[in-house]
Amino acid sequence: MKNKKMGEEPLTLQESEARLKRVLEGSEQGFWDWELPSRQFIVSDRFETMLGYEPGEGDFTIDNWATHVHPDDLAKAIESINLHLAGKIPCHQVELRIRTKSGEWKYVLTHGKVVSWAEDGTPLMMSGTHTDITERKKAEKQVFEQAELLDLAHDAIIVLDINHTVTFWNRGAERTYGWSQEDVREQNLHQLLETKFPQPLAEIKEILFGTGQWEGELEHTTKNGARIVVASRWAVKRDENDRPVAIMEISRDMTERKALLTKLELQARQDYLTGLNNRGYFMELAEREIKKASRYGHNFSILMIDIDNFKIINDTYGHKSGDQVLIMLADIFQKTLRVADIEGRIGGEEFAIFLPETDQECAAVVAERLRSSVEMAEIPLHNGEVIMRFTISIGISTPTSSDYNLYTLLSQADEALYCAKHAGRNKVCIA
Repeated sequence: MKNKKMGEEPLTLQESEARLKRVLEGSEQGFWDWELPSRQFIVSDRFETMLGYEPGEGDFTIDNWATHVHPDDLAKAIESINLHLAGKIPCHQVELRIRTKSGEWKYVLTHGKVVSWAEDGTPLMMSGTHTDITERKKAEKQVFEQAELLDLAHDAIIVLDINHTVTFWNRGAERTYGWSQEDVREQNLHQLLETKFPQPLAEIKEILFGTGQWEGELEHTTKNGARIVVASRWAVKRDENDRPVAIMEISRDMTERKALLTKLELQARQDYLTGLNNRGYFMELAEREIKKASRYGHNFSILMIDIDNFKIINDTYGHKSGDQVLIMLADIFQKTLRVADIEGRIGGEEFAIFLPETDQECAAVVAERLRSSVEMAEIPLHNGEVIMRFTISIGISTPTSSDYNLYTLLSQADEALYCAKHAGRNKVCIA
């Protein structure tokens, strides 16, 4: 349509209305006008053809419109209109079923708004549109039926519209998250669950709508405030025109499993009694640090530590007291050493410490500090009536060349430890 040239008369009100009508008739939406004082109800041709009538054939008046609406939808439609007319909601919008000429029910999204008022604020004219959403509702119903078949499944099965608003929530979801379906209906799922995604949501949607599915781990918040980890699978439902209309999410709570795996990983790395690194993990960490030192030319030292007369402690005070000694020593390590230092329990009463970026002189200072701290430590026994003390012997090795070999250095530190024992125990010796 060409624009009017300068100097031409502007469109009259009738011409503007006619143009608007042509535009609306050319769309997929039907439109309606309701003159409240006269109770005149006017519908467009598309409004009628949408329901199977020829233009002008349908008998749609404000007095009989309710007879065209499904009885189960009538109350919410009236409520929405009244709330809008009272100024309590910005517009009237509701999904409802309207009877077609053939007697079937068609789903329609009706949207209306007051467009004219009297001087005293009384509404005079309300205009709106009807949009056929039958195919969308059929697709949703199909998804719902599929989901309902799995309603007793242990997994959380949730159906969303394409804006991630909850439309179905099975019993598995109730068990997983704590909310009932009534609690969550029409809420945004990921706002409700405070979802933490492994990647931006836009990227997830791109994969989902491109391939039809997505899988990954998500973090969610339950009704009681607990954070859980779920393994989630998403699938998209499309209509006959290949437009996405619904998303199904199937999620399984993995929190306990992940906690168990974490526990098992710790058990594989930690000494069960002291909480220090076990021999295997100490060796792994030390090898890693040696490679770093070799690459950058950094110093490092290794301490081998043995509790003096540990067998006598066990024989005199019992194995429970021996365990207390081991735990006390680990605690002294934690309080005395740096965060970067690596401690490990190598054997029964034998320990090793890797000191990154530490030359021989500094290592001797650290070793003496540990020895002195242990010597002053007291372990109360038998309700505090008996105080047990113990000592340690320490051997130090520091590489003298760039040919770093962990097993050679440990052997050198062990030889120095033997010298400390031979010298009377409670000593520090350097290889």
